[in-house]
Amino acid sequence: MKRLLFSFIIILSQSLLFASLTIEEAEEMMMRNNPSIRSAEEAVVQAGLDLKDSKASFAPTIELSGSMTYMTDPLIGPVIMESSDILSQMGLGSYADSASGYVTLYDGMENTMYMGSISLTQPLITWGKLGKAVDLYENILTAQSLRKDDTVAQLKSELRIRVWSLKYLEEMNSLIEEASSLSTELVDIAKSGYENGMLLRQDWLSAEISALEVEVKKAELDQNNSSVLEGLRSLIGDYTLLFDDIEMPEDESFLYKYKDSDLDSLLQDATNGDSNNLKAIKNLIGAYSNQKSIVERSMYGIPDFALQAELSYSNSRLPFIQTGWKQKDNSSLNLSIGFKTTLWDGGKAINNLNRAKSNIRDAESQYDSALSQIRSAVISNYNGMKTNIANIEYQSEKIENLNSELENIQIGLKYGQNSVSDEKQKMLEIVEAKSNLLASKIALVQNVYTLDYLLGAEIL
Repeated sequence: MKRLLFSFIIILSQSLLFASLTIEEAEEMMMRNNPSIRSAEEAVVQAGLDLKDSKASFAPTIELSGSMTYMTDPLIGPVIMESSDILSQMGLGSYADSASGYVTLYDGMENTMYMGSISLTQPLITWGKLGKAVDLYENILTAQSLRKDDTVAQLKSELRIRVWSLKYLEEMNSLIEEASSLSTELVDIAKSGYENGMLLRQDWLSAEISALEVEVKKAELDQNNSSVLEGLRSLIGDYTLLFDDIEMPEDESFLYKYKDSDLDSLLQDATNGDSNNLKAIKNLIGAYSNQKSIVERSMYGIPDFALQAELSYSNSRLPFIQTGWKQKDNSSLNLSIGFKTTLWDGGKAINNLNRAKSNIRDAESQYDSALSQIRSAVISNYNGMKTNIANIEYQSEKIENLNSELENIQIGLKYGQNSVSDEKQKMLEIVEAKSNLLASKIALVQNVYTLDYLLGAEIL
């Protein structure tokens, strides 16, 4: 029983160790680790806090302050008078001669002094500026949320493009290895033919050049593969990721989802204002419009009114703690309504108004520019999709035809009508056609997922 359990643990550990990473799991890692997404999320958090601050402006501001002072030499000392002087001032001078001694009229200030105040300020009339500020920050929060969603959608598309590209690049890598082997064999055949006097040296050199071209393509392919993999690592935040760690997708049906779509319909869907980017810019325009309203209501001579209440306390005794504080209480409650307005500041208020209007015009220009860029990208990727689909169909037909020609050559080879060089050359043509087909699929993946992003479609 223990041996069986131990074997099960080993099998389970191996299955976990060699488990492949699916696109969905990679997407979850990207959502956790990608710095662009995390930054966008924090921008949403900060916009939410700014909105809370704007709503808090409706509430009163309550402030508490206090101090304790110890005086080694109080400002007012004790007041002492002779008894005869007191009687004289009271009109009892006849008794002054019989009076003697001193009388303390005032003991003087104590060494300690406690002061404190609590104040409340409540905005009363602000001509709707506080409400407009809330609207402004609601626009900003919505814009930041939409930009975050736009970033996520964009990176989801990039993630899938990179995974599918890695899949096709790996298939191309196998083909390039086959092409390298075939070109080497053709070089050996050409060299042997030259040495036997059956071929010219130029034929041999031509075969060697073709072999070198294959090596150059192999180096370029390795570089592309490395670049795509490193980009994928950066997206999901795992820099130890290897090709073998990824579970490659198989279903290619999505490549043809827009094959029968009409360009005008796609343009209409992409530019109807429902994309996250366009909606974010619309909210930005709304924020600047609210900013303009706030500035207009803060122009010269427009006062803001507020209620202020202040309760203050000043005493040599600490309230509620030391005895006798009530007898020496020196507290007061003041209520006031005040206003504040700017009469002139050198024209800054006018500049702020013009700046707000300029911001609105700039945001409207951004909207028009984004609309133009979306249209251009949709047209470019739609035409690219059509071209790549046509090329895939062409390469598929070409491969089928080349395979038929190869079969005929192999039959002719048995009867001495064709040479091994003919066979290898035809096989090399087939490899090249397959590589071209895969390159078109990589381009088509980019077209389709970019269209998904531009149209706001669900990215699967």
